[in-house]
Amino acid sequence: MLYENVLLKTFNQKYSELLIRQENLRKEIATMIYAFYTNNKPLINYYLKKYMLDSGVHDLQVWDAKIGRHKTIPDESNPVGMFTEKTVNIMPKIHIDLVGKVLDLCCSIYNAGADRYLLNENSEINQDLTEKLMDLYESMDFQKKIIDIYKQGYLFNTVLVQPVWRNDKVELDIITPNFCSVESYDNDNSRAKAVMISKSVGNDDKIVYWSDTEHYYVDENGNKEAVTDGEESNGMINPYGKLQFAVLRFNESSDFWGEPQQDLIENNIWYDVREMNSYFIEMFQGLGVGLGVNLSKNGTISLSPNTMILVDNVRAEDQTPSINFSSTGAPLSEIRSNLEYFYKLIGNSKGLSSQSMSNEVTDQSGVAKAYDSAEMQIKKDSHKIIMKAFETDLYEKIAMVYNYHVKETFTDKVSFKIDIVEDEPQINVSEEISIAEFKLNSNMVSILDLMIKDNPDLTTEEAILRLQENKAINEKYLLTVKTDNGKAEDKDGSDTGEDTDSGN
Repeated sequence: MLYENVLLKTFNQKYSELLIRQENLRKEIATMIYAFYTNNKPLINYYLKKYMLDSGVHDLQVWDAKIGRHKTIPDESNPVGMFTEKTVNIMPKIHIDLVGKVLDLCCSIYNAGADRYLLNENSEINQDLTEKLMDLYESMDFQKKIIDIYKQGYLFNTVLVQPVWRNDKVELDIITPNFCSVESYDNDNSRAKAVMISKSVGNDDKIVYWSDTEHYYVDENGNKEAVTDGEESNGMINPYGKLQFAVLRFNESSDFWGEPQQDLIENNIWYDVREMNSYFIEMFQGLGVGLGVNLSKNGTISLSPNTMILVDNVRAEDQTPSINFSSTGAPLSEIRSNLEYFYKLIGNSKGLSSQSMSNEVTDQSGVAKAYDSAEMQIKKDSHKIIMKAFETDLYEKIAMVYNYHVKETFTDKVSFKIDIVEDEPQINVSEEISIAEFKLNSNMVSILDLMIKDNPDLTTEEAILRLQENKAINEKYLLTVKTDNGKAEDKDGSDTGEDTDSGN
């Protein structure tokens, strides 16, 4: 009730009871997504069990842009309960981190690194401030942090990143939708007017309120309490004079948060359930089951891999006691094949190639991989635009917090610039040779270009000299043939005086 009461009392102009229900549903979905992102096994098992047992039809509050409000529709996406609770309880809980794999492949623009600069008004690099920024970013472990931000932003569609002054330095807090509510501007739903964050303070759960001018705790009754940070306190005033939250958003929507990658989570659940079912079939139907006839007078019938079916008191005159083994002939190979197909299909839905989702080792060339991932490349190009804009916004928020606490200025006369290094496909030696030969035969490059590419420090004159020296050496020592008597000859037929047979 804490969140509901605070929302109603704090944002009472924006949040009706209907919107509160919608906000709770949004947080429930975000909580499920967060569980799979953090690989929280107890929560994941809860959702798996819920999925297998759920047989109800649920109401969803969906925003309808035509009528300008939320409307209630039945959600029929949940299947009728597939298993009994007894069966679910004995089934092994199997979880394949498909979400993690998809995120690793989809959110990969930083794989080759990135270069960040601060530019003066004349677009020249400000070396002093750039070095200071790099030191600051290193203290925050920024490169690792930005990848985490990137993945969560892609998964949730929208996350907030808050630079905070903690332990005498700037740190970055990633705020996901399950821990946060936002009041947006009436004329711009994409911009935050106020932010409320769930936070544990000591043994208490509190709501932290931020706006451009205010900053305080809110209790469940809507009462305000000043925030103290050690010995420093600003009462209920935001010391920075504006919200210090950078917003990472991948797709615009009619509301602040937009639509998360809920389908990826649901597909992961479905895949896990099918994996468990496959294992269950293998354990209980894939093995031969003993069939005992007339072995005892009081036999019981049970079914499991290590028990026998007992059929007693058979009256047929010719039916003697016997033991046989029967198998259901479950199509395990077909089930496995279907699972693999579904696994790749999930990746395909996110622009990933079947090859990238395969666990098989193939000799696919780097060039082939590049063409195979053409759709993903388009997505990467879009991600670069989004992340560059976000990093610019994030730098401004970091600089604002740093300047306030350290009293050193990242002047507003400099601008932030980031270059994301291209992650070129890896090619093997034979491919490299073929490409070089093609470029030479097509007069796209010269032999000097290839030499300088392998030796970037060479000038053109030095490359020419090196080429002439190599040519002379190769003609004298490399182009030899072995004669019948084991002697090496130059290509002109003269004896080199060397025996090509070693050891004799």
